Amino acid sequence: MPGPKSPFYDKNYSNRYISPQEKYDNVRLLETYGNETVTSLGLTPFVRENDINFAVKNLKPDNVSNIFFDDIKVNNFCQRASAVNLASSLVLSNLKVNQGLYGSTSRAYAEVLGTSVTANQNLIYVNDNFITLKITKGSGAVNLSDNDYSVGDLVYQTPDNSPFVVSVLEWDISVTQPEFTFLGKVKRWQRVDVSTGYLVVDPIQGTVNTTITSATSDYVWNLTKGFIDVKQSSLIVGNNRFQTGETVNYSVNGIDATTTVGAANAYVALSSSVIQANTINLRSIVLSTNNITRDGISTLVGNSISIVSGTNAGFKANIVAFVANTTMGWNEAIIDADLPSVCTSNSVYSLNEHIVNDVGSLFGIFHVPSDNKLRWLTGERVFTVTDTATFNDNSYKMRAIAKYSAIGKINSSENARNPVLREQTPNTLQAAPKVTQESQKINDRKYMAQTFYTPKGNEVINGEVKNAYGIFVSSIELFFKKKPTESEELLPFTVALSKVDSGLPGNDIIAEATLEPYYIKTSDNPTTGNSSTITKFSFVDPVYLNPSTEYAIKLITESLDYEVWTATMGSDYTDEAGNVRRISEQPYVGNFFKSQNASNWNPILNQDLMFRVNRASFESSNVAYFNLVASNDLKSNTIADIVKLSSTEQNFGPTKIAYELKSYLTDGTLADFISINNNELYSFGKDTDISSNTSKRRRLIPAANSAAINVKVTMTTTDESVSPILNAERFSFFALQNIINNAGIANNLVSITEGGTFASAAAINVAFSAPDVGSDRATANVLPSMLVGGKVKAINVINPGSGYFTTPTITITENNNASNAVAVVNGETDASGGNILAKYQTKIITLEEGFEAGDLVVKMEAIKPSGTNIAVYLKVLSSLDSDPISSKKWQKMTVVKDNISPNQEKKIPLEFRHSLTKGSIEYFDGVRTMPLGGTFKYFAVKIRMTSADPTVVPRIESFKVVAVPGG
Repeated sequence: MPGPKSPFYDKNYSNRYISPQEKYDNVRLLETYGNETVTSLGLTPFVRENDINFAVKNLKPDNVSNIFFDDIKVNNFCQRASAVNLASSLVLSNLKVNQGLYGSTSRAYAEVLGTSVTANQNLIYVNDNFITLKITKGSGAVNLSDNDYSVGDLVYQTPDNSPFVVSVLEWDISVTQPEFTFLGKVKRWQRVDVSTGYLVVDPIQGTVNTTITSATSDYVWNLTKGFIDVKQSSLIVGNNRFQTGETVNYSVNGIDATTTVGAANAYVALSSSVIQANTINLRSIVLSTNNITRDGISTLVGNSISIVSGTNAGFKANIVAFVANTTMGWNEAIIDADLPSVCTSNSVYSLNEHIVNDVGSLFGIFHVPSDNKLRWLTGERVFTVTDTATFNDNSYKMRAIAKYSAIGKINSSENARNPVLREQTPNTLQAAPKVTQESQKINDRKYMAQTFYTPKGNEVINGEVKNAYGIFVSSIELFFKKKPTESEELLPFTVALSKVDSGLPGNDIIAEATLEPYYIKTSDNPTTGNSSTITKFSFVDPVYLNPSTEYAIKLITESLDYEVWTATMGSDYTDEAGNVRRISEQPYVGNFFKSQNASNWNPILNQDLMFRVNRASFESSNVAYFNLVASNDLKSNTIADIVKLSSTEQNFGPTKIAYELKSYLTDGTLADFISINNNELYSFGKDTDISSNTSKRRRLIPAANSAAINVKVTMTTTDESVSPILNAERFSFFALQNIINNAGIANNLVSITEGGTFASAAAINVAFSAPDVGSDRATANVLPSMLVGGKVKAINVINPGSGYFTTPTITITENNNASNAVAVVNGETDASGGNILAKYQTKIITLEEGFEAGDLVVKMEAIKPSGTNIAVYLKVLSSLDSDPISSKKWQKMTVVKDNISPNQEKKIPLEFRHSLTKGSIEYFDGVRTMPLGGTFKYFAVKIRMTSADPTVVPRIESFKVVAVPGG
């Protein structure tokens, strides 16, 4: 039999693996809650609400499946994939998982879950949980433009069509903002002309409205861009989804391409979003189509329907009637049980049971629920598809499993792709929001296998063995003589890679690839130079193999109709040039194995499989970009002074990964990229030793911004055989805000005790006393809305000022006005509260009887860069004083020597006393000299820290308080 001389073939694979367009765009990883907490991704003991695409192959055709997550049956949370039948199968190999498809006539949008070629259909299995809205410009609004909406933008509707009131990157807090009635994420925007366009959205919450359903809630506002031009949603289109013969648009390597929908079973709608709220009662579910023609569903009546995600997730009922609502343009399934509540646009329905297709494949989406009663701990979870009633019933006729990882550490010793996982220690980091997993068989049935050796280093350069880092396998090529042709038995063929244990193919699968019979090429005279005789099994990601190691290629199928070509030592074969040559050696090749009754491996001497292994050849350098998108829970902007970028990576001797970060400054401008190390706690003020209010280092994470944080990753290698590995699905970002100010005054610190009598808000003067440090005095005014009935109710601080370490005074006056307002400021020398944000306070210290003190000394080691400050306050109480210590006002202590740190690392000593001239504490509280009797038994100390630039802050390493006798 013919056979190749060398099974290894170099292929330039760099653009497929390192290119940013393929896997790294718009990674949703940033999650923040408010602007006074540490914000991070996935620190939770439970698997979060999530959508997991699944593709299962090598199952028994036409069987009904049950789906389990660990030991829990999750059929009611698993969505069947709808299917689009194409006129030609040629484009199927170009499509990738999660790739978007858009109907040029129907305006329908869907994303690819998988493809399959049956006896008479060329199917794309799709996720079509999207809604297409026809957008028209509102009365008096500007013309529609191509930039009105971008992919990833958040759009919303409100009850009365009022938008959020937005200033520069911030909501106006003086205005009561409306509630969302609908929130969604843009997937596609197509402007037809200046007045009309089509907007595809992924529903997040609420129910979308159109002019037909609600003329008072049909405006679609762009939350991300903050646009306030009126754009109306006039109707929901494409509710019959993809149509017979229409052109479907998609993209191949960034180049637009088209294909055509077939005539028979053009679109099979087995699931989709509930496109509108129910219009009949709680026994109605609004569907996106009535085109149900597959899997024995000739009519909806008599079939089951489940709500698998969103509002009412987990609900299941039977359909007893079908209503076509021609006025509204949709269809309603009437069910035999009441829904818990009205469905919303983020509700996803799925029809009937999970049925394997004609060639043994099953596609769908598992919607991990948010129900607190149904949760799974993070770690490694098992996803099982079987035809039995329980997950562990061994009487199955088919069963497949995959491991879903909700952990933060990947095993770096063997595999560079995510779908096949090793045993790992559970952690509390969440897995990626979306992962496509292909199954591997739970039983280790044996068919045929060929072992081979990876190359070893053969050259020493500067004392280092060249090419001793292993290889990345991109695909394996086989040569077939026969394949199944009967339409009832079109079972697929799988090639799997595994280690070799004790000279035999091992049980653990490193990676696998499956092809349906349509893609298998057969020949009676195969040669490595004739592509029409080569069948290529490509892996989802290049698979890393160690150097000088024996691996096995396992051939797996349930069909008896496949035959592959093998080679026998001493026999003849035809080379790539067409010459007949004799097989005299097989470099890198180990042994060929067959099995008896699919149970035991038997080596076949002098015979080897005809195959070729293709390895990746990487460019020396390439760049990928990540847009870290803020969580949908983030409704307000977030401040960041310190960030930490964490990624799961693997480097080899000749490889490196460098990270750069780009983000917004607080004034809304986009800063340049800065270099940051993996897992480095990076302060935006690390490049300076001075805290200055003129510096611009603090960062802003805008709410609903699809590019809030942009990460540039540069991957380099000096050996084209290996590349650094970065797992985009385990990429996290932490943002921390320093809760610190510069001792300024805020609105909430000012209380009006007497409103006075005033004629005009514009004529009112508001003045604060001078600060204790510097000349940056606070300024304020009175807005018209704050003057009610001639009386001042509040003030508006324009500039908070700085340096107010003691409580300032405030005057509110009007020229020639005898009845002015009276107000007080809650400052640091009051009995409680204060205007400084960074604070520490001791508990009340009680001295032992007979050890009353007369003075306090505070000593500390601190880092205090220029532009920062540390203030210390005390309050004391004599044993003769009947007042509580909480009623005593704080007294500011004096620093003995005001040392300054030359940088952000140097520690300096600081000492504070109540007075530099007296040896005891003595002060007048307005009535009496304190403390009574000249000594005190109780005391407390508080420390306040300030900074002109919140990214450069003081730090106290240690401190002590000593109570000493007075004098």
